[in-house]
Amino acid sequence: MTYFLPDKLKEGGRYVSKTGTVRIFDSYAGELVFTDGERISAADISDITFCENADQPSDLTSCSTPSDITSKPMM
Repeated sequence: MTYFLPDKLKEGGRYVSKTGTVRIFDSYAGELVFTDGERISAADISDITFCENADQPSDLTSCSTPSDITSKPMM
């Protein structure tokens, strides 16, 4: 996924990438919660790819067929 990370000290920020396993979507906070504990606001996500067949984040090669990959640009 690619998401916007706001700068804590000044206006603006940068886009960063993250690969990981989503544990849950916290609908109350509007955030994806990863198994490593990181929380990312859905409003900050600019691009996301879901791989349904990968057992581990490092196993993304199993996403080689279009039916296994869902990529959605976020607005």
